[in-house]
Amino acid sequence: HPLPDGSSAQTVPGAPGSTPGRAGAEELAAAQRSVSFTIAVPHDISAGALESVDVDNLLTGGLVALRYERFTLVEIASYGDAPSVGKLLDPAERMQPTTVGGREAAWISGAHQVAYLDRAGNLRLDTVRRSGPVLLWTGHRVTYRIEGFSRLVDARRVADLLGPAEVADVQQ
Repeated sequence: HPLPDGSSAQTVPGAPGSTPGRAGAEELAAAQRSVSFTIAVPHDISAGALESVDVDNLLTGGLVALRYERFTLVEIASYGDAPSVGKLLDPAERMQPTTVGGREAAWISGAHQVAYLDRAGNLRLDTVRRSGPVLLWTGHRVTYRIEGFSRLVDARRVADLLGPAEVADVQQ
């Protein structure tokens, strides 16, 4: 089926077209206080400097979007048996099974839309963030999403660098 239409309001932070800046330790620390999970960041200088940190508390447990020059890392609190976030794929697009750190993952190479359950249990569609290639997996009660790379190997390289965020990890 074609992707459904949703509201025109942006519901997930870090949408394309937002103004990048330089995020510091204060922004990362504030984001950590706003979510119920430990934020992960790439532990290698090759990932580049963190440009912005956005938090969305519409989801239970929160969502954080960490924008780097070449990619965006989105982390979403995941609880219970029912997923709080889903991907809606256009019929022409494909999902490739893969792994990240021994965990099942998915590489979605085409256009897709984000759907999520808000704190009230209502299904919300995010039409602003209809994005292209993304690596998606879960672990430690968090759903991770790396977007911005056109090749799976590049997204997995960043995924393999992830570890708990510490204030010293943020490059000024």
